[in-house]
Amino acid sequence: MNLRDGMKRIRQTTGRFLKELTMWLVWTVIGASLIFVVLLVGWVIFGALVASILFFLGLMVLVVGLFLFAYFYLANRNYWFTFAKEGKANIVVKGDAFSKALIQWGGFTLDDDQNVVPENQWALDGKTKVNGGAVAENTPGAKKYKETWHPFGGFRYYGFWPIKDILVHTLRWHDIQRTEKGMEPQFHEKKDMDYVLLQPDIYWTKETDVETGYVREGQMERIAVTVEWLVTMRVVNPKKALFRAPVGYIENSLLKLSPLLRAIVTAKDLDSLFLLKGRGEDIWKDLETRNEIQLINDLENDWGLKVEENGIQIWKITPPPEIQRAAARQREQEFESKGRAAKTAGMVIDMFCAQLGAKKGEVQSEFKRNPEAFIRRHETVWEKCWDIAQRQMGIEANAYQDLRTSNALTDIAVILSGGIPRSQKNRPKRDEGGKGEKKEKKGKEEEESEED
Repeated sequence: MNLRDGMKRIRQTTGRFLKELTMWLVWTVIGASLIFVVLLVGWVIFGALVASILFFLGLMVLVVGLFLFAYFYLANRNYWFTFAKEGKANIVVKGDAFSKALIQWGGFTLDDDQNVVPENQWALDGKTKVNGGAVAENTPGAKKYKETWHPFGGFRYYGFWPIKDILVHTLRWHDIQRTEKGMEPQFHEKKDMDYVLLQPDIYWTKETDVETGYVREGQMERIAVTVEWLVTMRVVNPKKALFRAPVGYIENSLLKLSPLLRAIVTAKDLDSLFLLKGRGEDIWKDLETRNEIQLINDLENDWGLKVEENGIQIWKITPPPEIQRAAARQREQEFESKGRAAKTAGMVIDMFCAQLGAKKGEVQSEFKRNPEAFIRRHETVWEKCWDIAQRQMGIEANAYQDLRTSNALTDIAVILSGGIPRSQKNRPKRDEGGKGEKKEKKGKEEEESEED
């Protein structure tokens, strides 16, 4: 800040102070004058006793009026008084230096080092856990911090303004909000914030051009992907967040976590990353296994921002365009295959019901009553319907796909329930003429004759 900006700020602060002080004095004089007039009139008309009663009534009215003036006017402008909002903390400064913090969060308070600690737990050096366990009541030096009772809730007197003031700052962050296009990242910039949010919140960040593994034609290669993350954080020491962390502690905290997020991507291949989407507990366990939690701990100890356990999640992964096109073609082929399979299954059940001269519901009821007996009676018809449907689909799609398993009972059960049987990879394919078994037998006889 240069001299001109400093002088401008002093003039603005002084002008604001004189304006508010003048208004406060005017209202005080008006209130005192009214009390004096009422007292004088009461004494002249009714005597000293009535005047005394009116004096006390007027004094009470003046006190209530001043309270309402401070509550509805001064506190909303952070003059002498302020409102500590639930789940937040206000920072009081004296000459732009930290003076104290005011907290309003049910069940929590601040310890000697301005750490946010639970009220119902014992703490040692600002920590409620030591060596992985809770601090015992008889631990030397331990304290059970308790927030002071506030009869008016978040309405607080913080000191004589302008010697003391409520710190305001600018904060920028990204999160995920619902829009007309769905859930999308949204940028926020809030100027003149007079509080620090203590409750956990979910923040969005993105890492671009991060290399990960990708299997192409049986070979592992490195490709650059873009990964969008959701990180759940909260401020556990408002003093450190505003006075030790860089300006804009949310953005800078995510920037500090960037090497850790990139390391997660580079240590995995693309398929593994897709499996990790939305699974923060798996990412956290992996970080603990590789002893990479230290960066998260340093963020809490140095800047007062804590990443919640299991609070790092992959939200979206964007592979390179060529990989996206290849994946789209693969999905298209899978959908076509499923469509052909569904059509084949539909043809089978229609022909089967037609051969039996029965409706699908009747066939289903008969099958449910005695599946084995149903198979023994209709296995020949079932196999015939399968062969006709498979040949027809092979002609239409220029491909042959046998969807049957080795168990006719399983096939019929799946089809009648509206499903599609899975293909048996090692099942011998039948030729279009339906004479595969004869050809195979004939081939074996020729081999035996040649050996003789």
